[in-house]
Amino acid sequence: MSSANQSESAGESQVPAQPGRKGFVEKWASAEEAAAGRGLTILGLVLLCVVLVCALVYVTTKKPVYYVTRLSGYAYPERNTPEIVKSVALGWLLNWTNWTPASIDDVLARAKKQMTPAYLTKTEVSFDKELGKIKSNSISSIFSVTREPLVKDIAGGFEVTVIGSKTAYVGKEDISTQTVKYIVELKKCAPTRVNPEGLAVNNLKQESVEGEK
Repeated sequence: MSSANQSESAGESQVPAQPGRKGFVEKWASAEEAAAGRGLTILGLVLLCVVLVCALVYVTTKKPVYYVTRLSGYAYPERNTPEIVKSVALGWLLNWTNWTPASIDDVLARAKKQMTPAYLTKTEVSFDKELGKIKSNSISSIFSVTREPLVKDIAGGFEVTVIGSKTAYVGKEDISTQTVKYIVELKKCAPTRVNPEGLAVNNLKQESVEGEK
């Protein structure tokens, strides 16, 4: 009996193991881990893309901005006060009407930035001709305000009436001095860094004031 049991035990010990099943489980587990890792990586990339898209949308989306005006305080483009309207009109007009042959190019460059495309197209045709006369004849212009400007609401903007004294020079010689009335038409537009108040010059009228010099 003892020898028979030993023979059976020896026979059992000689039964080959089944490494294949164990190897399959390990491979399956490794594959699952790798797939989970790839899934997390893809998820991370997706989240990163979402964050970047949100950041891009935030940067490119128009947001209400409040700009410091020529006056003290902040400008709300949709709520321009008469003081702000006067400031815009006077700033543009005083630049437009005060020049010398040496400064006229800079004057025109500044003025164009605050003109509507329609008014710029209308007046730009005469720029070259006027520039030639101003430089060849050494003409200069000086304008000063003598009365408080008046603001009037109109459709789509404002009209600002400015009365003052205008003197023209040829060289150093004073050739004419007169009292003139300017009517500056301002049109509401989208605010920009150059024009934070959202007002652009759409027309300019000049009239002589009779009986005054």
